[in-house]
Parts: sequence; C-alpha cells; structure tokens
Amino acid sequence: MKVRLNTESNSRFSCVISKKVSSSAVIRNRIKRYMHEVARPYLLQTNNSYDILVILTPQVKNEEKETYEKEIKLSFNKLNLL
Repeated sequence: MKVRLNTESNSRFSCVISKKVSSSAVIRNRIKRYMHEVARPYLLQTNNSYDILVILTPQVKNEEKETYEKEIKLSFNKLNLL
C-alpha cells in the first residue's frame, strides 16, 4: 500500500492488479470492486485527504473476502490514516 497526501477535498483509493493474479478480466475486476467496497467506509474516516494505492499480488486470488477487509483495516491503522 502506498499513501500520499493530496490537495483534493477527499481521499482517493485505487487498486492495481496484474494479469499474474488471473488472466480473466472478470475476476480481476471483481477483486478490484470488492477492495473498493471494503475501503469505502475507511476512506470516509481518514483524517486528511490521501491518495491510496494498493498493489495486489497473485496470492490475493486464493484469499477469502473477510481477509481483504481485515488486511485493509490493519493497513489503515498501521499507517495512522484513521
């Protein structure tokens, strides 16, 4: 996860997922949509405006959805974004 302050009025979130995770765009987009859904409530709680970039590795394909939420929350707390 990479984080940078921005000059916008709100925080922005983006996921990067390579074809190594899955050659199917449908699966990659499904994972991205779920990551955005999980991050949305935490973005509203951030102290300042940030640009947040999450780079997903091939092992993310085998994880359960609950793990995504736990990892996002842990990352936001670890980086003191909340």
